[in-house]
Amino acid sequence: MVAPYLETKPSYQIQGDAFRTEYSPKINPQALRKDIDSYLAEYRFSVQKYHYELRYGIASRGVIRLTDIENGEPMIDKAQKTIDRRIKEGKNIDRELAEHQGIRSLEKQIQKANLGDNIVWMSPPGPKSDGYGDYGFIFLGKIDRVDELTQEKHLAMSAIRVENPTLAQFNTAFTLLTGQDINFYRAEEFLSTPVVATFFIENPALVLANTFKLKTTNINDQLFEQIAPLLSPYIEDFIKYVQQGESKEFLFHALQTIELLVLDLIKEYSDPNPSPIYFIDRNSPLAFAINQYKGKEPPKVAGSCGSTSDSTSESNSSNLFNKFSTLSEIFSDGSNEKKNCGHCDGKEDGHYHCPGCNGKYADETHAAPENRTKICTRIQDNGQMCGFKFNC
Repeated sequence: MVAPYLETKPSYQIQGDAFRTEYSPKINPQALRKDIDSYLAEYRFSVQKYHYELRYGIASRGVIRLTDIENGEPMIDKAQKTIDRRIKEGKNIDRELAEHQGIRSLEKQIQKANLGDNIVWMSPPGPKSDGYGDYGFIFLGKIDRVDELTQEKHLAMSAIRVENPTLAQFNTAFTLLTGQDINFYRAEEFLSTPVVATFFIENPALVLANTFKLKTTNINDQLFEQIAPLLSPYIEDFIKYVQQGESKEFLFHALQTIELLVLDLIKEYSDPNPSPIYFIDRNSPLAFAINQYKGKEPPKVAGSCGSTSDSTSESNSSNLFNKFSTLSEIFSDGSNEKKNCGHCDGKEDGHYHCPGCNGKYADETHAAPENRTKICTRIQDNGQMCGFKFNC
């Protein structure tokens, strides 16, 4: 067997902090790397369990928020971006509003929580009509560190994938894990109701295994740990392409190439008599692989970034960590258009603020009038949309 180019085998931890970061040539490479890892773990490896880290503390604007530990972006901002984008694309936002409400609720509970308190948050599958897969996620976490000086709280989170679940199973698991007797009828009710509590059942993994019929050992998780280090040079090349401002179409094909490579490696590592992969290029592994896979497409997976070159779909994942990811940002409609500096009919400062709620928007000076933001969709602390109408 001749594997794709790999000089050294780096230490690798399944840790996809896949929250959204702004597309930019200055994009945080560590955040994008983890987003790609998490995307592949969900859509090509079907990993059953992987881990994330969050931080509750002072964010970039000086307010206390629940943030991505990699780049410090507040989760609430990432959720708001998703709402804004889906409104602009004419899509339903019921699920996204519930996610936004869930994040606000989680922040309020964590503010009062203590070291050792536990977190339960559930995400049943979204509607298949919106491209979601037939699996959901249970998020379990713990406040495992508190800074004595700043009171900043560190959250260790795990996402457990559950296949073909029913709402009845989610209700059962929620009650057993939290002690709260509920009977929710919609996925949005679970998304808007995370729980932070001192009470936690002694063996949550056993509860989930029994409720959702989970496998005690998962070969997919093992394959991911074996193969992920081999992908490192290809992912690094992809990140360079993003930083260079390559077109969305090119990035789409580059990501597809990595996915095709993953599928071949899964086949190779699963088959006792595999057909080995021989292409190796030490200087530009991804560019070489793109040529090798030219004309091929990975099979479509519900919720992924698509399998056709004209796809502009964002990733629709029931895993919030992937739904808010950089890849969703890159491949959503209009996300890779270069932004010009300027205020909407004002000073060229790179952005403008809503007079109604002070929400920050990217400049639209050079956008066609019909493409400019018409109404502020920021969700306020009272759960209501701002609704301020712009005149530009």
